[in-house]
Amino acid sequence: MTTFGLPGGTISLPNAGHKGIHLFNLNGSSYLAWEASCPNHLPSSCSQTQLEGYLAECACEGYRYNLATGQLLNPPEGATDIYSLIMYRVDIRGNSLVISN
Repeated sequence: MTTFGLPGGTISLPNAGHKGIHLFNLNGSSYLAWEASCPNHLPSSCSQTQLEGYLAECACEGYRYNLATGQLLNPPEGATDIYSLIMYRVDIRGNSLVISN
């Protein structure tokens, strides 16, 4: 059972984007779409983030990203080149969500 229909709900779309897309229901009428590939290292077998409630977590080093902002919540100490998740555009067309870049 998915909670995507509720504010704060998430769903993963594995066959879109580079390593999938995470779709986040911000408030019931606004939606955010994020690339599922961790932006803080080269793509690899462990770089696809997994949904953990309203967070996405990278299996490579445990980076956790907020799906409401895309921001990395646990950067390594002293890191200077830190990237947020890559956002896709989401348009609402009737009862459909159209995701594009």
